[in-house]
Amino acid sequence: MPGAVGLSPILVAGPDALRDILNTNSYDFQKPWGVRAFLGRAIGWDLIMSEGAEHKYQKKILTPAFHFRRIRELYNLMWEKTDILLEELEKDVAKKSRRKLTLDIIGPTAMGRDFKSLTAERNDVADAFIELLRPEFSRLVFLGMHFMIPEWLIRVLPFKENKVLNEIGTFLRGVCRDIIEQKKFALQEGGDLSEHDVLSRIIQTGDFTDAEVGDQMLTFLAAGHETTASALTWTCYLCAKYPETQRKLRAEIHEAIPAHDAAITSDLLEGMPYLNGVCEETLRHQ
Repeated sequence: MPGAVGLSPILVAGPDALRDILNTNSYDFQKPWGVRAFLGRAIGWDLIMSEGAEHKYQKKILTPAFHFRRIRELYNLMWEKTDILLEELEKDVAKKSRRKLTLDIIGPTAMGRDFKSLTAERNDVADAFIELLRPEFSRLVFLGMHFMIPEWLIRVLPFKENKVLNEIGTFLRGVCRDIIEQKKFALQEGGDLSEHDVLSRIIQTGDFTDAEVGDQMLTFLAAGHETTASALTWTCYLCAKYPETQRKLRAEIHEAIPAHDAAITSDLLEGMPYLNGVCEETLRHQ
């Protein structure tokens, strides 16, 4: 593809090449500095933004918190929040609640904080992420400028996006800072050290400064809830587009979970092959 200032980016479409770039030899292919400069302003220099030895170090420390066994422990929380989503959709099907659902799941999971954005008329954290991730043309142009102009120069230019990024970044970092301080105080006061949230585990390692912990929390909130909300949106769209697939999926789920208040276990959810196939195909399709 022809690019700006003499650069010609390559669009990778083959699965083997993607696997090599994103997995097998990922450290040989670093993220463009423009992307890192743009996203770093909003979510800090964390696991996603770091490269090389720093990324390996952070990954080693953080990976145990995302062990699959830990994720399974959260299934009941996910089920509970999804139930609230369905109640809200029955009141107003036009509500844009998928991001709020995933935010209300990642909040307790990552930070031990329930934002309760699904039931609140207004939620500043949810609104901040909606504004940050708004797909506007001006924002795409602003992102593109980070590939051509030094970040220090972009910061001082009178762009609206500078103001938006600065305000949202400052607000979200403040939220994370307050939650970290409260969590540290609770742990020092003899709080339950067996808590399942990621923040408790990160603090207990003692390997990160408060600022570094804040950056990690920002990423978990931003990337964790937005990617899942996108996958959920695509699943709903594809099920609507292919009604026969939706019918088969509903039949399998109703057979496995005959009652609304049935106990939900990891074995139950993982024992539905059609459900898991739909999820995997949706992720592939994205």
